[in-house]
Amino acid sequence: MTRLQTAMTSGTSALTVLNTSPAPTAGQVMMITDCENYSVFQVRSYTLSLPNGTIGHASGGSNPGNLSGDLGSVYRAGARLVALQTVIYYVANDPATGEPGLYRQTGATQPAELLLDGVEAIQVAYGEDTNSDRIADNYFAADSVTNWYDVVSVTMAMLIRSEESGTNVDANTYPLLPAALGGRTLGPFNDRRQRMVFTNTVAVRNRVE
Repeated sequence: MTRLQTAMTSGTSALTVLNTSPAPTAGQVMMITDCENYSVFQVRSYTLSLPNGTIGHASGGSNPGNLSGDLGSVYRAGARLVALQTVIYYVANDPATGEPGLYRQTGATQPAELLLDGVEAIQVAYGEDTNSDRIADNYFAADSVTNWYDVVSVTMAMLIRSEESGTNVDANTYPLLPAALGGRTLGPFNDRRQRMVFTNTVAVRNRVE
């Protein structure tokens, strides 16, 4: 993360930032925000002039490229800039042990890391605000969301099993999210592990009061 050192004079102004390591590179996708507005853009160039550097964000560039060189807002000194990354969370079996777990993949080149053992399934639904009061009115599966800009919260369900086997056969079934949201019911597994469904709902940052 770095900060804008000089206020922009227009939405197309280059960004003078405090030099950081690693420095921004051409093609990198970044976001600038001042807690009132935000803009996502692709770095077209970075010129170092200690202690600061200058980020160019003209239109064009490599995929995905900038549709315009105008950030749509004139940001003041102190606005924050952060590099954007794609983070994928998924459930998979450990190839060595065969045990399930929750994994996180950051970027395209970093190896996935195991976050939590015993996770057998995870489902997510998205709360959409349909009347602009910053409160979710309905929850939807991802393929049923009408407008992603109106999503203000996320609800999730996770099925976790015990590491060791017990004495009782698990003949239970485990509903995750409600069927109306595309929720699945898993089981019975008929093994001797213990299981529990954990649910939680979280607000999307800066989308709710």
